Amino acid sequence: MYDRDELLRRIVNRVTGGITHYEYGICAALAYELTRAFLSNDIDDFVVREGWVDEGDQIPSAHTWIEMSDGREIDPSFPKVFGSEATKTADIQATFRPREFLEYAEEDLGLG
Repeated sequence: MYDRDELLRRIVNRVTGGITHYEYGICAALAYELTRAFLSNDIDDFVVREGWVDEGDQIPSAHTWIEMSDGREIDPSFPKVFGSEATKTADIQATFRPREFLEYAEEDLGLG
C-alpha cells in the first residue's frame, strides 16, 4: 500500500539528514532541494511560499517554505533558525508552483 505521508517524511529526512548547521538563508535552499525531490517522486500538489517571520522586537525576516495542497507546511528550517518564539506573519510575498519556484531559485537566487 502506498503511504504518501511516509514518502514525504523519507524525502524530507533524506534532504535534511546531512545538515548540521542551520542559518538564515537555508530555507530557500531547502525549499529548492525538497521541490526537486518531490517532483522526482511525482509529487506536485504543493506551492512554495515566500513570506516573513516575526521575531518580536527585530525587523521581520524573509522566509521560504512549502505548503501542501491540504494546507500542511513542510518547513524543516523554521524552528532551527528562528526558535520557538518566532511566528510567520500573514504577509505572503510570493507563491510559486513547483516548477516556477525552481526556475526562480535558479535564475534569481543562484541555486542549482
